Amino acid sequence: MRQSIALLALAASAALAFRGSQARADFIPPSSFPAGSSQYEIIFVTTATTNAESSNISTYDSIVQSEVASDPTLNGLLPSSKWNAIVSTPTTSAYSTAPSLPGIPVYNTLGQLVAYTPKSSSESPLYSETLTLSHAPDADINGNLFDGQVWVGPYYPYLPTYFYYGDSGTTNPVDFLYEGVAPEQNTFPLYGLSGPINDPSPSPEPATITLLASSFAVAGGFGLRRRWRRLPQSTPDC
Repeated sequence: MRQSIALLALAASAALAFRGSQARADFIPPSSFPAGSSQYEIIFVTTATTNAESSNISTYDSIVQSEVASDPTLNGLLPSSKWNAIVSTPTTSAYSTAPSLPGIPVYNTLGQLVAYTPKSSSESPLYSETLTLSHAPDADINGNLFDGQVWVGPYYPYLPTYFYYGDSGTTNPVDFLYEGVAPEQNTFPLYGLSGPINDPSPSPEPATITLLASSFAVAGGFGLRRRWRRLPQSTPDC
């Protein structure tokens, strides 16, 4: 009987552990999330570099997506096709191709909060020029720090020969994206941004809770039954 109880409790514990391992995959999630948030995004600096001569956003997206596809952890969190470069072109804007929305915190690959605005805000976490970043978006997919120039978009007064670059090592909301300009032939890395990823620490599913409750109920029932058997038999008064 004790063995049956132990097996039930072990099964319930294993169900909880299995749910946790499924949710977290191989990624070490951020240690905390802003209250009320159920999703988050990841920003990183690519290890690959490129010039800024292409006017096609897919050129830059493909660099980001190729790096994610080669990393089982990040690709397991969200398919590589749902990651995009934070780059604007003459016909596209990073605001729409790599959106950063209120209510969805953005973290770097070290698990540090980079930017967040509540759902009630009208400002984007990453693309606001008034909100200081919490941490610099300065880590690549391997967690290595990179403090340098990153391509972000065309410099319109001199389009197409010059592009804006940002500084990955700053928390200044303007310099992060628009620190300076450089000839498009230069080679810099890019910022990659994931789409929304579900919070990796959800509550246990109802089935798991039911299994756990059932195991304790059965264990309690067996305990009561054994104690009842141990009670001395009373002799009724005549």
